[in-house]
Amino acid sequence: FPVTIERIGREPDKRRRDLGNYEKPTTDALVESGVIQDDCLIQEQLLQWSNHVPRGMVEVTVTVWEQENVAA
Repeated sequence: FPVTIERIGREPDKRRRDLGNYEKPTTDALVESGVIQDDCLIQEQLLQWSNHVPRGMVEVTVTVWEQENVAA
């Protein structure tokens, strides 16, 4: 079934980081662990930095994609 994935992370240190580099490893981990069957099922994604997450961590939330949220 199609899913929405939200990733909220915090850099491990003060060096500049590319937020997009966190997308592929977390997606691969979700597929390898069986959380999602295939990354082609991802219909919507959110990537964001936050000071509310411990340094070096990424919180990942997977929910069933709600098509009604998409503009027609």
